[in-house]
Parts: sequence; structure tokens; C-alpha cells
Amino acid sequence: MLAKLRSLGGNIFSEEDGENQAPALGISPVMRRIEETLREVACHKASILITGESGVGKEYAARYLYLADSPDEAKPFVAINCAAFPENLLEAELFGYEKGAFTGATRKHRGVFERADGGTLFLDEVGEMPLLMQAKLLRVIQEGIVSPLGSESNISVDVRLICATNKDLKNAVQSAAFREDLFYRINVIHVHIPPLRQRTEDILWFAHRFVKSYVKEHSAQRFLPPISERYLAAQSWFGNVRELHHVIERACILAKHELLDPRELGDLSTEEKDLHEDHMDLKQRLVSYEKKLRSSTF
Repeated sequence: MLAKLRSLGGNIFSEEDGENQAPALGISPVMRRIEETLREVACHKASILITGESGVGKEYAARYLYLADSPDEAKPFVAINCAAFPENLLEAELFGYEKGAFTGATRKHRGVFERADGGTLFLDEVGEMPLLMQAKLLRVIQEGIVSPLGSESNISVDVRLICATNKDLKNAVQSAAFREDLFYRINVIHVHIPPLRQRTEDILWFAHRFVKSYVKEHSAQRFLPPISERYLAAQSWFGNVRELHHVIERACILAKHELLDPRELGDLSTEEKDLHEDHMDLKQRLVSYEKKLRSSTF
């Protein structure tokens, strides 16, 4: 299964350890517990809600769950970002439409529910869905039937539904911005992914895998020296794993040598002498230490 995860999720999945029990979403205790939970519910069709800040890896978790259920990818996995479509286009993308259903509908289009039939449908940013669309989504979940726009017939669908959001849906329910009945329908199993700054063990784990992914893709050696590891581990990463990925990728592209120093990772405070000493081998460090000792003695 991990080989499939690496191909789908790119650079966050472990290339080490054994099958199934190897870390795939992180090495922190909370992420290992989340992996265990996802494996436990993989064979069930209950709706799952994944919450967490933007960039924590909610879609990676959804793909992990999908592959735990279908390691050979025999079942479809379809993902859609609900915030990326205006309301009229979101309905068409979710449920499909017939040719001529509206201006510009020059051909029949299968919606994501129909395309995901028998497999998994991942609805990202479900908290951004307008109230009218929430009502239509609730009906599909309850009845297992979609009605494409412009069609007089219904289509039966059977999907595992995984929803994700960075919003507090309980507060949204209280403020009437999200339907309470829909909330309980999609929140049968709740998985919350903490921000990266609250699971610091995962920072370097991700960082090294992003570097390894770049090296593999571009055949160009890159390394994170200890001084750069200390810098990365000390950051708050409010953009979470996505921000860390972009920082590593930028550093790998712009680096003038194999070692990625803190300045290339965004640190403006590191002095040149600190970088020089951190990159020394043992013999060079001893010579530098002797020079410092002599200068302080005389």
C-alpha cells in the first residue's frame, strides 16, 4: 500500500519500514493514532469528516483511507474543492448535466458522484458550500440518488463520502451558516489533524522527505545540515505542511551548492561564520577551535 501512497501523495510518504505499519502521514504520536483510526474505518462506508487548518494534509489523509480500503486502486477516488466553483457550476460538477441543460452545455457531463460510484468521493472545503447546495447534498447522501441537470431520470450512486474543512462547523451550525442535519450526516467519524507547530516531530520528517523527493526527481544532490534542521524545527509553520513543502522546494531550486543553508530556507539572521563552521568536517573544526583557543590565550 505504501508504494501506492507515495505515487499518489508524492513526497510525504515513508520509503522505509514495513508494510501498513510504517509512518505515512507523520511520525508524531497523534499522526500515528490517526493512521490507525483510518485503517480501522477503511472497510466501513460511514461518512468521515476531516478537519484541520489549511495545509495540514487533509487530502493526503483521505487518500490514505482510500488506499487502505482499495490498495490496488480498483475503486475510483474522486476529489473536488467545493470552494473553487460558484454555486451554479458546483451543482453541475457534483451532479452532472445533460447536453443543452444550460447555455454552454454542449455535451453530457458526469458529475463527481457518478464518477466516484463504487469508490470514494472527497469533498474538500465543504464548509464553503452555499446553503442551497447543502440541502441538495443532504438529499443525495440520504437517498443515494443524483439528478443531473436537464435530466428527467435519476442515477443511483454508492460512494464513501469524505469531507474536509478548515472551518469550525459547530460554530457554523450555531450561526446558521451550515445545516445541522448535514453536519451530523457527514460527521459520523471525525478526524482532526493538528497543525504542524503542535507536532514538531513531524517537521524534519517531512523536510527530509521533501528533499529526497526533489533529489529523486531532478537527480541533483541536496542535504539539510544540522544548522538548517535547527532552523526548520524552530519555525511556527502557520502554513503547515504546504508551507514547509514550498520552502524546501524553493531552497532546492535556488541552492548554489548541495547543502541547504538556513538563509536559503528563509533565515535572515544566520551569520556567514555560523554557516561556515556548521559545514566543517572534524579536522576543520579542530583547526578552528585551536585558532580560537590561541587567540583567547594570548
